[in-house]
Amino acid sequence: MRYEPRLDGLRAIAAIVVVAFHARVPFMNGGFLGVDIFFVLSGYLITRLLVEEYQATGRIHYRSFMARRLLRLYPALLLTLVVYAILSPWLYPQYDATTHYRDIALSGLYLTDYARAFGVPASILSHTWSLSVEVHFYFLWPLVLIFIMKLPKRQMQLALVLLWVSATFWRWQIFPFEDWRILYERTDTHCSGLILGSLLATVKPKNSKAISIAGLGIISIAVVFFQWRTNATTLIGFSLAEIGAAMTIIAAPQWMGYGLLTWIGKMSYGLYLWHYPVIRVLRNMETSWQISFLLALLLGLLFATISYYLVEQRFIKRRKYLIKG
Repeated sequence: MRYEPRLDGLRAIAAIVVVAFHARVPFMNGGFLGVDIFFVLSGYLITRLLVEEYQATGRIHYRSFMARRLLRLYPALLLTLVVYAILSPWLYPQYDATTHYRDIALSGLYLTDYARAFGVPASILSHTWSLSVEVHFYFLWPLVLIFIMKLPKRQMQLALVLLWVSATFWRWQIFPFEDWRILYERTDTHCSGLILGSLLATVKPKNSKAISIAGLGIISIAVVFFQWRTNATTLIGFSLAEIGAAMTIIAAPQWMGYGLLTWIGKMSYGLYLWHYPVIRVLRNMETSWQISFLLALLLGLLFATISYYLVEQRFIKRRKYLIKG
């Protein structure tokens, strides 16, 4: 699939927003919704790959697809977990060894999305819940999509719209009965953005300044005005961020595809992995939000760069040699 630098620009925006939220930057109460931007992007890109493969070959090579996804995601995660295992007793002495081992096991097995629901939540590495959601989606989505792609295009789009509405409605039905944090982290209650992104894979990009401005405006409203652990976020905020992300993807402006922004976008996965452990250290030191944000961003990018060029690139290059089937 052709590389789209403007989408890396959107990744950068989403990552910076998440870092700002964790650093407790004022007026970033809804910065956690940056994760929902990532979900829409992931659903869009993954479904485009699967649709193009199906159109070219008449099938989806499931094992090859999953191997490529894990080769892209797991090396960076494994490096993070190894470093965490070595340094965590000194960086987070308030937690015992059992807590650190549990964090490593849950993150390494992609179980942090449901860990809290079963009473064993991750602590320092709790942010890996979103990685678990994406990987579980990758496991299941090709098996669902293979049936949807047999439909005519209009019916395929309708089916995806109905799936997005159903996933959103399921979250609305569950939230009065579940702890907010459990609902937030679970795959079944937080997969709607991935499905909406999948719908975008069936829509042609639009060269529309109005749509891109509206999309970024909606994202801005969601990030500034919605807050953690509120009913309004559950009922409106998640969907608003998803729709804003979808509009921005469809009509991504040119300026998002240049310079530092696209480079940060390429580092965004590593930045997401590394910034939160840094933030937790800074919280123990009771630093100001300004210092927390700058150090988390700069150190996160430093570690992400080391990971990307020394570890991840080796496996990214090997993915193309996977035998299909």
